[in-house]
Amino acid sequence: MKKISAPFLLFLLFLLPIILSAVEPKSVESQPVAKEELESEKINRDEGQVYIANTLDTLDSILTTQDDIKKLIQVYKSQLKSAEFDGAKKQILSDIKKLEIELQSIEKNFEQVATNNTITLLEDKKKGKINFEEEILSLLKPAIDELTHVTEKVRTKTQVREKITNYEKKLSYINEAIEYIKVLLKNNISKEYKTKKKLNKPLKDILKYLKSRKSFISSQYTTATIQLEKIKSSERSFAEVSSQYLKGFFQKRGLYLSQALLAVIIIFFTFRFINCRLKKHIPAFQKHPRSFQVRLIDLWFHIVVLLLMLIAPMIVFYQAGDWVLFSLGILVIIMIAWGVRTAIPQYWKQIQLYLNIGSVREGERIYVDGLPWKVEEINVYTLLVNPIAGIKKRVVIQKLVNLESRAYHQSEPWFPCKLNEWVLLSDGSRGEVVGISQELVQLTQRGGALKTYLTTDFLRQSPINLSVNFRIKERLGISYDLQKESTSDIPKILNAYLKTRIEAEGYGDDLLQLNIEFEQSSDSTLDLVVIADFNGDMAPLYNRLRRSIQRWLVDACTENHWEIPFPQLNINNSGK
Repeated sequence: MKKISAPFLLFLLFLLPIILSAVEPKSVESQPVAKEELESEKINRDEGQVYIANTLDTLDSILTTQDDIKKLIQVYKSQLKSAEFDGAKKQILSDIKKLEIELQSIEKNFEQVATNNTITLLEDKKKGKINFEEEILSLLKPAIDELTHVTEKVRTKTQVREKITNYEKKLSYINEAIEYIKVLLKNNISKEYKTKKKLNKPLKDILKYLKSRKSFISSQYTTATIQLEKIKSSERSFAEVSSQYLKGFFQKRGLYLSQALLAVIIIFFTFRFINCRLKKHIPAFQKHPRSFQVRLIDLWFHIVVLLLMLIAPMIVFYQAGDWVLFSLGILVIIMIAWGVRTAIPQYWKQIQLYLNIGSVREGERIYVDGLPWKVEEINVYTLLVNPIAGIKKRVVIQKLVNLESRAYHQSEPWFPCKLNEWVLLSDGSRGEVVGISQELVQLTQRGGALKTYLTTDFLRQSPINLSVNFRIKERLGISYDLQKESTSDIPKILNAYLKTRIEAEGYGDDLLQLNIEFEQSSDSTLDLVVIADFNGDMAPLYNRLRRSIQRWLVDACTENHWEIPFPQLNINNSGK
């Protein structure tokens, strides 16, 4: 029996509630169900009668309103005939037009109520152009409503303050108008001006209207002031309000958020499991470097996973009917899409690198942070290795966008040495390399002392790798009395003598080559040079071998009675 994988089991657990909710439970007992159906039919019948009665009352109310509006239109029409000024006529015509529009709307409402809204289905709906802005705003409306609810008190406070300011201005204007009309009335009955009795009534009517208006606005002003004081008294700190809102938000929607998170986790691990299986069982995914087709499939695989991880929470919120979370999810997707749109040029370069058709390619050589690297694998995180130093570096693919790699030859050097090899530096230091990193190189010198270099400083010291093979050159100066034998017999004698001593002290197997040649004639000596090549295994004894060769040369001179002169120092004493 095959084992069920963990991701697949989690996927089934996630789908189980949805499957169970879709299955309708079968009735077990027929009698109780039949009884319930009869009771339900009775309730429906009673509700239908109540609904019809309410409909008739509504239709009667609509007709009453319709008659009132028609009467009001007739009144306005009679006023229009008696109006003398053009401004008054325009205002009356405007009022009549508004009432006629309202009358048409009421007549339409009557038809809809009378036909139980079926008459609207007979109308041919005009197909308008799709307004994407309006459609997106309609999708985001629940989130906007939620934000509106959160900021409701703050906005109400601001609105009330604006109302108070507006009322104060209106009261100021009304008071000015009242005072001005009072002045007109007072002067109209004075002796200085000719009295115009027909002005008194219109002016008094306006004064009466302004006073009533002032009374109304004053009451509104008082109400708004009381409302503002009440809002201020019930105000809480921002931290308290926000913490309470977040607590309520997660208490109400915690289950849906958990389900969305679970869906994302399931998709991630399921596709990760599938990806691992593909790479393990399909030979094309195991080849290195991978082909363009395999890389393209892998890229699309990652894109599909990302899209599913974005869509899955939206499906959960849609099934749960939580339009606030659904619209917030849409907002997040829009923001991601907008960010991707602005970064398309850079992402395109990264995609080229991922497909191994960019400026950096797998299997080529690249120079990064002062070291050469081999591009081992290009992925979201690119793996760089230095095959000789044995170090690795993981680089985000984004950092490779402006770099270039190149093909290399097998003979190209990567690093001067490997771990546990002996090197000789230009500053005279010699030791075994016990640590190599991108930042530091550490040497163990004879005696156990550790010496550490920055990797860049280590490379500047031009390390000589002694662990491959190495050569020792030592010089011997003999006197001019041996001039005749210095180019023939003495080199042969020294060669045989040194080989004998090297064999005797156990270095014979590691000696690769030994030559003794005449080098030059200096001021006081004839110089011979000993050239000894040794196996790299003798690198730890490099200095010991140098000292031993010098010792053997002195012993050979002693046995053969060859003089080793020293430089002469002549001092002239001008006082003698």
